[in-house]
Amino acid sequence: MKAGKGKQAVITRMSVGERTSWHERHVARGLLFGLLLVVQVLSALADDGSDDGILVMGVRADAAPFSALDRNQRYTGYSVSLCQMIAQRAISMGVFCGARYEQVDTANRFAKLGDGSIDMLCGATTVTLARQRIADFSLFTFLSGASLMYRVNVESEDDDVQNDEFVIGVLQHTTTDIEVRRIAGEFQLRSEMPLPASNRFAVSYTKQHGEALDLLRSGEIDAYLADREILLALKQKAAATERDNPGGQRLDLKVSEHYYTFEPYAIGINRDSRGLLYIANLVLTELFDWESNRSRRNIFNVLAQSFPNKRFSKALQSMFRLQRIPVGDVLGESGFPPLERRDCGGRPAHFNIR
Repeated sequence: MKAGKGKQAVITRMSVGERTSWHERHVARGLLFGLLLVVQVLSALADDGSDDGILVMGVRADAAPFSALDRNQRYTGYSVSLCQMIAQRAISMGVFCGARYEQVDTANRFAKLGDGSIDMLCGATTVTLARQRIADFSLFTFLSGASLMYRVNVESEDDDVQNDEFVIGVLQHTTTDIEVRRIAGEFQLRSEMPLPASNRFAVSYTKQHGEALDLLRSGEIDAYLADREILLALKQKAAATERDNPGGQRLDLKVSEHYYTFEPYAIGINRDSRGLLYIANLVLTELFDWESNRSRRNIFNVLAQSFPNKRFSKALQSMFRLQRIPVGDVLGESGFPPLERRDCGGRPAHFNIR
């Protein structure tokens, strides 16, 4: 009997141990399942890339008159105005719940657009086939081209900086960056300004357009290469600085009349941003139809805000006309999928750039 009880006792103790082990395993499995669930939820939120339904507009601080930070620390410019109108429409249609800015530069703008850190790229953005591999683009919004700005008066105190090379400055990570040596050769043939006897060129890279004025003033570069509208804005900035500081060094600048490249601008769109490309093109198409209703806000009203008193080419007008895409059937009818609307958590959708 004692042996049997002992045996039974052993069996009982083993059963309790097994139940304890079974309980621990299931608790561990439950914790693991819960952890995986949390990870999946966080991953889904991260993949959305919208910051709780907020439309993120990537803007530059140094690309006036397209995208720049003014003295009041506000983003202004032609591309910024277009993006604001697109954001307003996207929010009013319930596709986004709000909007905000995020500053970008030429080095990180397409990386941010590609990984979803920003939804729209609002700046001096040239459309290229290579860039179309990582992002979508709206209808064309402007036609530009690279040109050169150079000093007319080379002051004597700069002589110690001069050498037998003609130094051209250019902003890195731009379409003009990869064209600079070809353009230097064309500029040499045109002989728009006196060149060194050696006819040798060198390239100096900048990180922001604003650096160009300081480099030209010090004589570290002889000319600056950028899109012509940006060069004209820089020239105006130099003139304003001289007016504010009449005792400072005078910098006489000339911008070449020649365009050395063809730069079609558009608004970059993240491919995962819900319905944003459609809304962007819808807004632009309406703006391009300036002839049917001149009292309505149109593309030339928007241009006039950033390009006062500027006369635009017939080519630009023709580009806008050719891009008046018919809206067609209303989305949701005839088999077209409706735009996916955001759940703003009970909050009314509103336009609030912060």
